[in-house]
Amino acid sequence: MYNKEKCAQFKKMIHDEKILVAPGIYDSFSAKMAERIGFKTAYLGGSCVSMTKLGIADTGLITYKEIIEHARYIVEATNIPIFADGDNGYGNALNVQRTVREYEAAGLVGIQLDDLILPKRYCKPDKQIITREEMEGKIKAAVDARINDDFTIIYRTLGRVNKDLDEAIERSNIAVKAGADVVFVEGLDSEEEIDRVAKEVKAPLLISMNEKRFTSNFTAKEMEQKGYSIGLFPVTAIKAAVENVEKVLKQLKEEESVINCKNQIMDTTRFYDYLDLDKCKETEKKYIPYKNNL
Repeated sequence: MYNKEKCAQFKKMIHDEKILVAPGIYDSFSAKMAERIGFKTAYLGGSCVSMTKLGIADTGLITYKEIIEHARYIVEATNIPIFADGDNGYGNALNVQRTVREYEAAGLVGIQLDDLILPKRYCKPDKQIITREEMEGKIKAAVDARINDDFTIIYRTLGRVNKDLDEAIERSNIAVKAGADVVFVEGLDSEEEIDRVAKEVKAPLLISMNEKRFTSNFTAKEMEQKGYSIGLFPVTAIKAAVENVEKVLKQLKEEESVINCKNQIMDTTRFYDYLDLDKCKETEKKYIPYKNNL
């Protein structure tokens, strides 16, 4: 399911002057909602797949095959370009090449590859990252593996989280020279750092505007003015959904009724409109004969 046109569309939007706002989606339904509301792209994070498929936090247990399976359904359900988390490529440079080919074949328009060593370790504040040399080789391997030059390679570095900003910037520019199309420096925690990355990294930039981060204090428009190309909101939708589900379920448990929480539940017409029920009915009428007495 190669999406050559969508890949080109996504690449063009990245290079437009206007910042590309990318919500994180977690299934086909949320992706359809994002598209219907007017977003031009959406992002599938490994954390969201882990939450929805396994019911656990992103501790490195989700496999790339599970992400690809999840992504295929989402791509099939939507018309906007979808890009996805690829962790560290799930291994060495050879694994990266297979992962890139599989992601591209699934109809995704881009992959985010980071420099973490898997499995992740959450008991320590620092992050173990691979050497600059190994990172460079993996980016080159990713670039060489893609079928379509417009399939986007996004490099995410944890250098700032684990070491310092100088390390993150150095790694970013090495990755760009190796062929990365977009750079994402994780863990920026001051406006000075945000501005410095925009000034010193010579590539289109993605920035996470996750609500728990310092960057959430800015609007996407402000990030655009600073020189960023993609504003990512990776887990906003799923956290908002879970917040509301929790409230409704608690009320249902306590009152054994939905009488007092109907205003928190989407009405049936809008619900099925997002799911294209009317289109399904029209298609059914077109192909399936019905007799009046049935």
